[in-house]
Amino acid sequence: MLKLLMNKYKFGIICAMHEEAEKIISEFSLREVNSFPFEEFENDSMILIKSSIGKVASSAATTRIIEKYNPTHIVNIGLAGAINKNLQVPDAYLVGSIFQHDVMIDIEPYKTDLNMHLICRNINFYNGDYLTLATGDQFIKDGTCIKADIVYMEGFSIAYICHKYNLEPPILIKGISDYTDNDSSEDIFINLEKAMGRSIQLLKSIIKNI
Repeated sequence: MLKLLMNKYKFGIICAMHEEAEKIISEFSLREVNSFPFEEFENDSMILIKSSIGKVASSAATTRIIEKYNPTHIVNIGLAGAINKNLQVPDAYLVGSIFQHDVMIDIEPYKTDLNMHLICRNINFYNGDYLTLATGDQFIKDGTCIKADIVYMEGFSIAYICHKYNLEPPILIKGISDYTDNDSSEDIFINLEKAMGRSIQLLKSIIKNI
């Protein structure tokens, strides 16, 4: 049985994109502590890992942050594309539930594991909507067939690893950078500054209150 380390850090942050991570590193004055196999940054209460994009990379980074650092709370923060047109660019929201939209398997018992819906961490002071997030390794430009509010490449894998370690569900903060029917790849970077700014403000509220 794996014996986890004592909690040195209260918050373990996983970011996929360099551009997302750099905003947090600057805002919280994080210093680099490791560059291999992931770039890792810390202050007295926080450890951040740049995972890179995709489910494989974020699974590896989540396993790393649990086994090496074992933070009290695991947080995934980053930009997401909106399917739900009621969501506003560049607002930030918390995720309530999450599933994989790109799983295609009908073999028992494996489909039960792969097709599961996972619950993310609720925050008692948060008054906004909790979103349903769909995770897949494809970059989505038309989300009309996906029954979710937002899409994001890494979320499910982070929640899945926490689930497998019997840990508290992660906190997922998503800044809306674009809608899935637009030229999303360009809109991400146009709206990155504001969407990440609002995501960081939500992160600060969480840090202050839990």
